Amino acid sequence: MLNNNQNNNNDSNSWEADLIIINTMLVIIPVKLSLACLQIANMVNSNEFSIVTDIKEKDSSKILLSDIFYVPKQRVTSGSIDYLPDMYKHNVCIHRHPNGCNGFSSTDRDFINQNCELSLLYTKSEGFVNGIYNLKTDEKTIIQLPVEIIIDYDFEKIDISNIEIEDEIFKNDEPLVSKKLARPDNDEDKKPATKEDIDLLEGRLDMLEEAMVYNPQRFEFGNY
Repeated sequence: MLNNNQNNNNDSNSWEADLIIINTMLVIIPVKLSLACLQIANMVNSNEFSIVTDIKEKDSSKILLSDIFYVPKQRVTSGSIDYLPDMYKHNVCIHRHPNGCNGFSSTDRDFINQNCELSLLYTKSEGFVNGIYNLKTDEKTIIQLPVEIIIDYDFEKIDISNIEIEDEIFKNDEPLVSKKLARPDNDEDKKPATKEDIDLLEGRLDMLEEAMVYNPQRFEFGNY
């Protein structure tokens, strides 16, 4: 009897290997939206602004945005956006923050983030820096998930199968100027080689090559 109970408990508590756990949403943004935000940022100087767009495709863990957008009527300053009466039905809001302000403000959380399905934050210096996706569970409840953002450059991977790369015999991954010449081990002499050091070294190598290849007798007498 005890063995049967143990078996039942094991079955009921078994792991579900096919269970998918979602704790963030992947948002794919067409490069056109990124370029549009950059152009508007250049036109409005340091002021904030907002554009709206739609979700083109969506599954349980991934969202693809449309590249068609609308600029709603708005009054902006360097630290605020006032949306003016306008008619549109887009469900994605993108708005700009000053450089370095990568988090949503309390006003963003109370208004913008609650009134659209997806809210994205943009700065001119870093591009799309933050986002919130509202997963609606019923008419009065939403679960807000953070997002991971990638830009879709709409550029297919190039086939380079026709390019053959040969290994060099004397391959040097570091440029000569980044290395140090052999010097006594003291603090002053631990500095990276300068252009003058490199020129001097290359001049000596040229002289050595000339002596060995073009004037072997000179090399024998040590005149280099």
